[in-house]
Amino acid sequence: MTENSNLVRCTNCALLFLQPNAPRRARTARVEELLRENSPPLDVELSPFRSDMDNTRAALQNLDAKIAQAKEVLDDLLSARQQAQSHLEDAKLLLHPLRSFPSELLVEIFSHCIPRVENIEDTNTLDPRRAHWLVTRVCHRWRELMVNSPRLWTQLLIDFSKHIGYNTDLQYAYRASLFIERSRGLPMEVYLGSPEPVSNHWLTVLERGIPRWRYLHADVPQSSLQCLFEHDFSNLRT
Repeated sequence: MTENSNLVRCTNCALLFLQPNAPRRARTARVEELLRENSPPLDVELSPFRSDMDNTRAALQNLDAKIAQAKEVLDDLLSARQQAQSHLEDAKLLLHPLRSFPSELLVEIFSHCIPRVENIEDTNTLDPRRAHWLVTRVCHRWRELMVNSPRLWTQLLIDFSKHIGYNTDLQYAYRASLFIERSRGLPMEVYLGSPEPVSNHWLTVLERGIPRWRYLHADVPQSSLQCLFEHDFSNLRT
């Protein structure tokens, strides 16, 4: 470090520090007296006080400049630290063990994230919060694995009472179409529940997969069942 008045500058980072033992100027007894009594200085004291005031103003300007320099150095250091922290986080992500997981193991983990069908009122595979859809939004690799693993798309459960509103109904119908498509040629288990007749556009979506339905649980009005059973259910197991 190099010395400059009562401040010292670090030769490595250029920061200024106050010397621990730097003398601090205290008020003189005469100044204390004048301040206490609110009396004017003597004529002979005016010149020294004015000179001291000018020197103090100059010292303040010098200190303000040094403070500005210190703030600039601090901002640079904080920016450099933020960048270093960002690089560290990137390195952690790149070296995370999950990146090197075998694809087969990831698919197996995905399969355990898919809820088991126990009650049609508790599960709806078309809900965007379900694993089928959440996993595809994590990263490109996970999406590719999920979309291209037909066995994960063979159990379709639709609770039509959850699809309220025209736009929502169309979104769910589109997901159902994707679900059937992604199951490829594998047999499917289908669970349907609706207190009202199933709309025609839903029947159009579902009929694409009917030849591959291995199991069907349908709690829907009789009219909807009649429309469904106009199709080939030869692969349905009893």
